Amino acid sequence: MVSQLRWYTTYYVLPHNFALGGGLSLGTLDNKTCPLYVTQEISEVENGFPVIFSPVSSNLLSIDTSSSLTIQTIAQTVCLESLVWNLVEKSNGLWFVSTNGGINAGSTTSTFLIQTSDDVPGAYNLVSCHSISMLQVCRDLVLHFAEDGKRYITLSSRVISPGFTVVFKKAPGPRTTSSKYIQSVAME
Repeated sequence: MVSQLRWYTTYYVLPHNFALGGGLSLGTLDNKTCPLYVTQEISEVENGFPVIFSPVSSNLLSIDTSSSLTIQTIAQTVCLESLVWNLVEKSNGLWFVSTNGGINAGSTTSTFLIQTSDDVPGAYNLVSCHSISMLQVCRDLVLHFAEDGKRYITLSSRVISPGFTVVFKKAPGPRTTSSKYIQSVAME
């Protein structure tokens, strides 16, 4: 069980150490307004935007470390697209966490896991898993420090690497048992 995290409940995703920056937010890349990319707030006092976790296929009430899930940022933006996280490969070979993913789509680029950190008690790593030749290969989401000072969330280029270790803080907001709420927020 992942510290009693529940489906369709809003949480802030924060670094495990307060001194390592703020929570997760959204930003632009390549001077384009949309799609948006998942970034980290530079200031420790900024929580960023809350997220909601949705099951890909689960009957459990709480999230556990084997639960495939989608992650959606809850924010109002100028982009008329889903705010569900999605991995997008850029020309530099990095896989960035972007928006415009699908809820319960079953796509491996929109599906993530929350795993217990091996290094920090009470903390977690966000992970993406893909099947390669009948093997499941999982890689952590990590911070990529861009030249412009932004901190983007990307997929680690190595199978074994230190991930972006996080904790979850319950955010104010609605809790719902339906993905209809999530889809309506994405279209606002």
